[in-house]
Amino acid sequence: MSVHKNVTEPTYLEYRGKYKGIFAWILSTDHKRIGLLYLFSIMTFFIVGATIGLLMKFDLSLPGKL
Repeated sequence: MSVHKNVTEPTYLEYRGKYKGIFAWILSTDHKRIGLLYLFSIMTFFIVGATIGLLMKFDLSLPGKL
């Protein structure tokens, strides 16, 4: 008769490494975390760029008034 322990491996969100918190995400070498960091940074830069583009369009729509 064998006894099985209820040991679960941590997921990529529950990574148990040398660092904790935001440093665990930034300094990670896990390919899943790196992919998520790329996704979030791409979305952030797209939103910032689109906002700046809309502000420039708004400024050009009112020539000489600002």
